[in-house]
Amino acid sequence: MSKPLLAVVIPITRMAGMLGNLRQTLVLAAQNDIQVILVHDIADLETSHQLNEMIKEIQKLNFHLIEEVFGNPGDARNAGLQFASREWIAFWDSDDLPHVAEFSLMVEKASATGADVAIGGIETCYFGSESKRKTFPAFPIQSRTSIFQLAQMPAFTRMAFRNFIPGIMKFPPLSMGEDVVFLARSRFLERKIYTHSSAVYLYVLNFPGQLTSNTFKLNQVSEIWDYLYKESGTAVGVMQTYIAFQMIRNQLVTLKQSHRLPVNVIKFNLLQFIMNPVLMSAAHLHILKNQNLLERKAKN
Repeated sequence: MSKPLLAVVIPITRMAGMLGNLRQTLVLAAQNDIQVILVHDIADLETSHQLNEMIKEIQKLNFHLIEEVFGNPGDARNAGLQFASREWIAFWDSDDLPHVAEFSLMVEKASATGADVAIGGIETCYFGSESKRKTFPAFPIQSRTSIFQLAQMPAFTRMAFRNFIPGIMKFPPLSMGEDVVFLARSRFLERKIYTHSSAVYLYVLNFPGQLTSNTFKLNQVSEIWDYLYKESGTAVGVMQTYIAFQMIRNQLVTLKQSHRLPVNVIKFNLLQFIMNPVLMSAAHLHILKNQNLLERKAKN
């Protein structure tokens, strides 16, 4: 029998009455011998009660439950990381539906190739319409085009990481964008990547209470940019390009969800934050190349 490889960290908050997807995930995790670290960022006692009752019913689940007040998923994931004892680590969300068996297969194949990072395909759907799915296959990271495609849909929940250098594997204390900063810190594009063609994760959009749907959190985007700019100072090559595209993406999300601004204003707001001349050039060229797309995003 092969040695168990995978540990997953799952943050949970305000999920009372909405634990159905998580229950399904935990049952499948138990069947696939995955170590699960559940981090309940306590915001209500009812979630805690329902979570503990659910865990009691699931047999053969290798889990560790942390219940504290963290206030953001970044710190919650950092707390969970301390208990991960497998060779590979992944980060799932409690409202999604990982394809657990396929995810495990991806990690086994990645481990066999000596890779440090595994990236699988991802499916997306809207809450209440889980049968209507859109698939984004994984693809080799070989060019600026493929880096841009990945930056548009990084979805680190479809990735697994070899448990390397604990100091690098750390999230910032943010309520959104912590995954983007984590990816930049991990320098994942500079490591050996295994690409798994099949979908390994279903991301559920507009799940009730989902943090990314709360526009009041968007004031943290400037903090995300600060973190990314610091990471860009030591990044090179494809990693630096990826960070530039992530800056563009985050700025567009901010403007799309909280403002409706023309592309010239987007350009001004974007470029004034980028002091690195290489990043500024990449961002400026990208805006010019995709001006029609940016106009549509600003108007939606």
